[in-house]
Amino acid sequence: FQLRENLISQPTPLPTSLAVAAFPDESTARNSKAFSPVSVGDTWGPAYQEGWYHITGKLPPIPEGQTPILVYGPNPEFKWETHPNVEGTIWQNNTQVGGLDFGHEYFRLKPAEPKIDLLLQTYAHNKETTVFRPEKPRTPHPEKFEGFGVAFLDEERLPLFYDAEFALDLLESFDETDPARHLLIRTLNEVCNTFQEENHRTWRDCRKLIKNALGS
Repeated sequence: FQLRENLISQPTPLPTSLAVAAFPDESTARNSKAFSPVSVGDTWGPAYQEGWYHITGKLPPIPEGQTPILVYGPNPEFKWETHPNVEGTIWQNNTQVGGLDFGHEYFRLKPAEPKIDLLLQTYAHNKETTVFRPEKPRTPHPEKFEGFGVAFLDEERLPLFYDAEFALDLLESFDETDPARHLLIRTLNEVCNTFQEENHRTWRDCRKLIKNALGS
């Protein structure tokens, strides 16, 4: 069954503008005239250059049990090691309220605030960064814009995903002859057989199976 793939819905693109400039805070950025529209595929830089994205729009109708979230990239999902990421700080009302990076793929939006008006402060990546070898000549415009969007997070599916992901990671830490490994394998197989997409009671049953196995 698919947990990871169904956690986040396909995003609705949000209008975005970009200011390739340094500002001390959100108020200064908003009062500047440095912003211009940015489209998916546009590049900017150089490496380590500060930039500010201005993200606007409106929340679409919110499905029951879902939370609206701000995401980056065309196909957001919980694949932190491969998904396009932007490393930045989100500002609202001249206060830092959150961020997006390779380990934090989404930012929860408030359903009571249908208007989206956020600034994200970021820095262009250095694609030529190395540890042991001399650095190659830097790409003039290394940062490629992938687009912001509003999507929906399945809050009921999320805890089961975390439980299953933790159990799978834990599985790799045991030796193949360890009884605990065999217990986890049997439990995860039982979870797969128990889970029914349309029956949310089975979702809770699956979490209970994992909890019992981890506590034994």
